[in-house]
Amino acid sequence: MRKTVTEIVELIVSSYNSNTRSMDSEKPTRCMYNASSGRHCAFAIMVKDTTIFTSTLEGLGARQILNRLGTGILKDEFNGHNIEFYQDVQHLHDNYRYWDDEGITKSGREYADRIITTYETPADVSV
Repeated sequence: MRKTVTEIVELIVSSYNSNTRSMDSEKPTRCMYNASSGRHCAFAIMVKDTTIFTSTLEGLGARQILNRLGTGILKDEFNGHNIEFYQDVQHLHDNYRYWDDEGITKSGREYADRIITTYETPADVSV
């Protein structure tokens, strides 16, 4: 069953803190789709096969990847939302200012709430 915008955002919010994000070991403020630690970024957890994230895709945004490869790369439960939504979820996850050791910061929560307000549809709310 497809997850709603709120369900996806809250999954990301509850799954990460500044120590569990998929950070580049050489550049600790840079998030990676597949970190050497085995962790995955928020966008990567929505994708069926994370091995698609080769070095040629690393550094591209969710929007660019979805435009290039199509939304068929997404797991069924995450598919069906506006492409900009995935880009914004990636930005939420990637921005180190939105996370601390406890989880999401106040400004991160505000951004997460903006994502929900922007992309939640009446169909999502009635589910």
